[in-house]
Amino acid sequence: MLTDASPTGAEEPPAPGTLEELKRFFSAGRGYWSQVPEAQWNDWRWQLKHRITTLDQLERLLPTLT
Repeated sequence: MLTDASPTGAEEPPAPGTLEELKRFFSAGRGYWSQVPEAQWNDWRWQLKHRITTLDQLERLLPTLT
């Protein structure tokens, strides 16, 4: 099994900023909901009303997962 450890067996700390870069979230966009106005998109009531609640909905929106 390959590891990122140095030849001496001691692990080197990650480069400065690497951990923060890994934590950063990048949205892939709204996809199916791209036509939803910004005000609705940011409204928690709209989010609850339009949430995915069934496997059928999920399969329809993400067909490559099946």
